[in-house]
Amino acid sequence: LKSFKNLTLKNKLMFTLIPLVIVIYSITTIVVFNIADTNLTEMARDNAKASAAKYGNEVKSNISTLMQIARGLATQFSTIDIYTPEQRRTVVSEVLQKTLEHNSAVLGTWSVWEPNAIDGNDALNAGKPGADPAGRYAPYWNRVGGIHIEACVDFNEGNPNGEYYLRSKRTKKEVI
Repeated sequence: LKSFKNLTLKNKLMFTLIPLVIVIYSITTIVVFNIADTNLTEMARDNAKASAAKYGNEVKSNISTLMQIARGLATQFSTIDIYTPEQRRTVVSEVLQKTLEHNSAVLGTWSVWEPNAIDGNDALNAGKPGADPAGRYAPYWNRVGGIHIEACVDFNEGNPNGEYYLRSKRTKKEVI
């Protein structure tokens, strides 16, 4: 304390004010950083919500478009009886192929028919393009390796991989 009393007024003021200024500066810095952190966190959260909404709407729009295509196919195939039994497989195949060719967002188009439901001629079509080994018509046009047709697989009862077909058959509802 003696040495403090011997200091000039200027030095005494500096000796007491400098620590006070350092404390005030430190508190101000901490408060500013906390406010900035809160604001940045809120901005990041808002940007994430906006991005999620944007991409969610894009996905919803894409799914809606694809579902409209699927519904259109279902509508077309519901009138298959206007064609002769001999024409039906060709008509279904051509509709699936053209739908795929005209819709670049579609990876594949398919239709599974119950045994002998399309034309009553499954046995005559065994192993032909779009038919399973027994002749059941299940054409699958897809882009994998270039646009081509193959038969759908795994759609029989009891096969868990067949849920893509079996669930909608059971529930009579659309399945994604």
